[in-house]
Amino acid sequence: MVNLNQILNISMKKIILMCVLAVASFNLKAQSKIGYLNSLRIIALMPETAKVEEEIKSAAKMYDTEFKTMQKELENKAVEFQSNQKKWSKAILESKGKELQNLQERMQKFRQTVSQEIDQKRQTLMQPVLEKAQKSIDKIAKKKGFDYIIDSSKGSLLFANEKHDIYEAVKKDLKLKEPKKKK
Repeated sequence: MVNLNQILNISMKKIILMCVLAVASFNLKAQSKIGYLNSLRIIALMPETAKVEEEIKSAAKMYDTEFKTMQKELENKAVEFQSNQKKWSKAILESKGKELQNLQERMQKFRQTVSQEIDQKRQTLMQPVLEKAQKSIDKIAKKKGFDYIIDSSKGSLLFANEKHDIYEAVKKDLKLKEPKKKK
């Protein structure tokens, strides 16, 4: 005679087995296809990136010229201050000292402003380049059936099977070529 505990035990085992099979089949169907690429390598190869960098260099050069002019003015005033220290009255020394300090503060503020402006300009100029790269990445990912693409340039990719690297496909889509190696 079968008792109630045995029936419950058998039923429970069947339920657990069915749950395990259901979860396993769900996991098999739900597995995502994941690819990766180093976006920095793609962006570095794009001719638009070189144009942006040239424009940034040009702007930086203009700012550098202005900064050097300010620096020269500071040096001249510092030399004047040093050489006339004994001749000038206390009031003139105080005034000239404040003048030097104000010029140094102006130079520091100029440097900060320039740095921010250059960063902003780089971001603005790079936006269309990044969008073009993203469009290509999206296109290749959809074409190859990937659910996700991980950017390996961010340093968080611990392992990747090279067959899932879409770098070459994106490079080909954007018609990019590797630079010639210097000997």
